[in-house]
Amino acid sequence: MGSNNGVNWIVYNQIEPHVYSFLLWCNLVYWLIFCQPETATIERRMADREGKIKKLRDQQNTVEDEIFTDFCAQIGVSNIRSEDSAHDI
Repeated sequence: MGSNNGVNWIVYNQIEPHVYSFLLWCNLVYWLIFCQPETATIERRMADREGKIKKLRDQQNTVEDEIFTDFCAQIGVSNIRSEDSAHDI
């Protein structure tokens, strides 16, 4: 096996199956110890942001409803978004 810049590359199809299984197990343990807590933190942040986005979207919808109330009544729709969604493809 060759090396590149001092790094020995493992050719996985040239190692014993039990060694390959052990390497996979080590990878999983590493992920569970070091990556999973970070993943949970990121997921929590994403959920917080989704909540903030929903709140802002609700506020935007309220403003749109106030602005377009008369127009929506004239064209016979409950709100401007119902007209938008009818034209989405």
